[in-house]
Amino acid sequence: SEEALIKKSQEDISKNLLTTTKRNIVEIAFETGFSEQSAFNRAFKRWTGLSPLEYRKQE
Repeated sequence: SEEALIKKSQEDISKNLLTTTKRNIVEIAFETGFSEQSAFNRAFKRWTGLSPLEYRKQE
């Protein structure tokens, strides 16, 4: 579905920005369509099992 494709794009772009830029988590959340960092953190943890910060540190 279109919604699933958008969510997958958010996930892929988020992972890319976390590993290839030094942007802060709030900026990445807003750039990928989240209105709040907390919503981004929850979605990211659902996608990867890690917080955005944990993901960035492991990459």
